[in-house]
Amino acid sequence: MNAREIVQALIERYAAGDTEAAYALYADDAEVSMEFAVPERIVTRGTEQWGTQLSRMYSDIKVRDLTLYDTTDPNVVIAEWTYVSRIGESTVSNGNIIVVECRNGKIVRSRDYHDHVARAVADGDVPSLVSLVEGMVLPQDKEATVSPID
Repeated sequence: MNAREIVQALIERYAAGDTEAAYALYADDAEVSMEFAVPERIVTRGTEQWGTQLSRMYSDIKVRDLTLYDTTDPNVVIAEWTYVSRIGESTVSNGNIIVVECRNGKIVRSRDYHDHVARAVADGDVPSLVSLVEGMVLPQDKEATVSPID
């Protein structure tokens, strides 16, 4: 597969809930960074760190508006799409952009830009996200009082 086919397969495999097949697309020493993770960027190197748990977001998911962009480097592809998942009676949309570099038929590097708020909603984990965001408050701002909106 070329880089474009690998990235498309990655997104489709995640949507199908098949993390093992998705992880098989990565090189053993692949670097993946979640650029907008809270409270700070997360970088993992090597698939052994990832585990195979899927959130509930991935239980009934569709891919919407997938667009793949070629770059001047044929080994680098940018993908933009939305995952739409049904959770109970609710629908959650999660926007995504990834910049993926492939070599020898495997993903060697990915910079991921996901909507972590939508992900927390989909995972049923908003309180944890709120706690992480509260932990990001600067010391000089912790004493500030906030007036309610009238």
